[in-house]
Amino acid sequence: MDDKIEKVLFNTIDQINEQFLDEGHEKILNNSDDTQIIGGETVLDSLDILNFIVALQENIETEFGNSIELVNDELLSEKNNPLSTVKTLKLHLLEILK
Repeated sequence: MDDKIEKVLFNTIDQINEQFLDEGHEKILNNSDDTQIIGGETVLDSLDILNFIVALQENIETEFGNSIELVNDELLSEKNNPLSTVKTLKLHLLEILK
């Protein structure tokens, strides 16, 4: 399951990077566990984060057949936000897709 989730995450990052290129942006997300999604040194602005989350939810539904909601009040209020990095997001997805 871990490999499958990582594949979906990295495919979503590739998808977002293609959008950046199409729009003429120089920013890029790396396919790495350490890549910041929210906070810290992320290259994503709020609209980019929203696009990433929507694309990821769609890709998860396609790959796993599960419709999930990654953003809710409970998630956003957590001290250690699971959307901080690719690694924390991967661990969060492992938990909810069990």
